[in-house]
Formats: sequence, structure tokens, C-alpha cells
Amino acid sequence: MSSVLQAPAQAAIELNLQYRNSAFCEIFVSPRSMRVVSFNCIPHLDRPDRQDSITHS
Repeated sequence: MSSVLQAPAQAAIELNLQYRNSAFCEIFVSPRSMRVVSFNCIPHLDRPDRQDSITHS
């Protein structure tokens, strides 16, 4: 993610601390660029009976 965002190494560390387990990110890739579409999404856990499954790395 930090590579796509062209962020410094410290940002990579900060991003790693934000990741939720089983979350996904979407990146749009074209011949000219890469763009972040979504980050750290967990729609599969966005239900009251699955809230205990949301954990961070």
C-alpha cells in the first residue's frame, strides 16, 4: 500500500498498524498508474454477530 501511495517508510509502518485481520484492499492498476480504491475493508464482518471477529494485526 505504501508503494502505491509512494509514501515514506514510516507511513508503511503506520499502515501496517491499521490493518484489520481478514480485511481487503482494492487497487486499480492500469498501464499508467495504480490507485487505491479501498483500504482495510471488512464488509463480510459488518454484522452484529461477527463483530467479535474484527481484530487488528
